[in-house]
Amino acid sequence: VGRGENGEAEALLRDVLAESEERLGNTHPTTLTILNNLAVILEKVWKLQEAELLLRRVMEGTIATMGPEHPESVQALDNLAALLKS
Repeated sequence: VGRGENGEAEALLRDVLAESEERLGNTHPTTLTILNNLAVILEKVWKLQEAELLLRRVMEGTIATMGPEHPESVQALDNLAALLKS
């Protein structure tokens, strides 16, 4: 994905995120997936602080809805750790 495509993806994901949060709620699995995808794009364009905040939301939401032992929760924690390590 090129630099311009990242910007377009970021804008689209922000729009979809707002709609998902409004319709489904902040901890719905679809909303959490969108948050994660947006964090990936933000990391690619070096918006690391915002990416970290979103990954923390994903981790907290996943743990709250699926429990700390669920594979999605473990993956969310791993994603956050990978960002913090970089």
